[in-house]
Amino acid sequence: RLGMTCLKTIEMLRILKIALIAILSIVLWIATLLYIAPRFDEFPAWVFNLVLSLPIILPAAFGLYLLFCLIVGVKAFKTVPKEAENLQKDIARAKKALKAKGISSKNE
Repeated sequence: RLGMTCLKTIEMLRILKIALIAILSIVLWIATLLYIAPRFDEFPAWVFNLVLSLPIILPAAFGLYLLFCLIVGVKAFKTVPKEAENLQKDIARAKKALKAKGISSKNE
């Protein structure tokens, strides 16, 4: 959480933030792998297998998190009937103005 706060204070492009996080994640994974590999006998086999499979597990988990956020966002999206009605009135008014200028639309 602290790292993300530091990234927010630095003005940089979004793609640079993503690249920085990806590079830091890869470096952290390689460092963990290099720490565990020589000490393979000291750790249970599942720890070594978990570290090896992190590059697959984490993007999949992040994808599921994004899917969850998308579903929650769609579910919480509010429809505003009054604004939809105003939009239809604006469209009708614009069509009328364009028709007065001699420009016709294909929908009529």
